Amino acid sequence: MADTNLVPVVLFINNKGGVGKTTITQLFAEYACVKKEQRVLIIGFDGQMNLEEAYIDVVNDPDLGKIPPIHPEWDELTEEEKGDFNARSSITDWLLNKLVMPYPTAFVETEKKKGLIDIIPCSDLGMELMLNRSTGIPLQKHIPESIRGLDRLSTEQICSSLAAFCVLEEVNEDYDVIILDVGPTKGPLFTAALRAATHVITPFNPENKSLTSLTGMLSAFKKAQLERVDEELKAHSIRKDPIHFVGCLANEYKANNNIHKENLIEARKTLGNLVFPEGLELKNQIAILSTTNPIDSRRYKSYWMMPSSNTSVKASEPIFEYIYDKVMGEQTNA
Repeated sequence: MADTNLVPVVLFINNKGGVGKTTITQLFAEYACVKKEQRVLIIGFDGQMNLEEAYIDVVNDPDLGKIPPIHPEWDELTEEEKGDFNARSSITDWLLNKLVMPYPTAFVETEKKKGLIDIIPCSDLGMELMLNRSTGIPLQKHIPESIRGLDRLSTEQICSSLAAFCVLEEVNEDYDVIILDVGPTKGPLFTAALRAATHVITPFNPENKSLTSLTGMLSAFKKAQLERVDEELKAHSIRKDPIHFVGCLANEYKANNNIHKENLIEARKTLGNLVFPEGLELKNQIAILSTTNPIDSRRYKSYWMMPSSNTSVKASEPIFEYIYDKVMGEQTNA
């Protein structure tokens, strides 16, 4: 398949935790599904599995940590088909040469409404194994048969894994956009996500400590970008299409906080158009009314199903429309 036919792969990433990455990732996935009727695939690559918990019944095993549930379609498979899959399907199966079954979520296509969200979860121990493999430190835990072999993968195999999955023809036929969720720790999982992505957004809090992480993120992005444009490096890269930096998105911004205002001014002065345009900042109330909070789940399946007159929705919608246009517009014009 030519790279021009590949669907966009969106990554919200920062090497500093606590900047709202998971919430923003979820909000964008649901914006694309609910507002734009797109077929969305989320791939989990963060062992904390916070995003997975918003969509499927993640199991907290005392020995294995967080693991996916038994796939809802497992019992429908023949015995022969079951040999190709794991009952608790995850993205780590792909690295072990098994097939992967995306999990359906509450967001499904109907006759009246297009758009869906499927998710391929990871597993806590699987991610930990790959991180430890890159450091050379053996993991002092029992390794179940389902993920045995992850500890023998090379760093390069891990770093290339997501890109190889995201260019599969069947994946690009079934979905309109892929969204990756990766943790903040730099390493092979972080690198794998950047190598797979076509569009990168870096959320940050307008606090001093959060601002210092932006320089490191931009350096990591430029390295990933170089692998797509340098002819010698490009020859060894799975993805040949460009990687776009959509921008640094201020989150939990308080307009009445002088430190926030001054830091955002300084960020725009230093980074210029690498920061989202003025007026496109996520305010503090989005964290309260987001879909990860059960406050509205009694009435609305998604944040974006709340009335458009809602103050928070009205303030945040232009931001997600901006991201959507950057991602899907560039795809259309590619």
